[in-house]
Amino acid sequence: MSKSIAKTVAHDLDDALEDVTRELSRAAEAAGADAEEIFSKASKALDRAARTLAVEARQRSTQVAKAATEEVKTHPIATAAAIATAAAALAGLVVAARRSKTA
Repeated sequence: MSKSIAKTVAHDLDDALEDVTRELSRAAEAAGADAEEIFSKASKALDRAARTLAVEARQRSTQVAKAATEEVKTHPIATAAAIATAAAALAGLVVAARRSKTA
């Protein structure tokens, strides 16, 4: 996962967290004082979980990127062959799609 994808995921998590927090606050206001404390604790726990998930996603994406880079450096010929195979398969799909549109 690239840095931009990790940032997008983290941003999306933040947006979702804000939505959930807003809705929990509305529910707490409607339910009364006792429920407000419970919803507040739930909101904080959800916030911590989302932030932990975002950090872990960034760390794992970095690890995957490093492993992929190392694999390419270790096996450049196999990597080139895999890229060529993928390119040939993609070209075949494009040709097949064009043929099916004209038929």
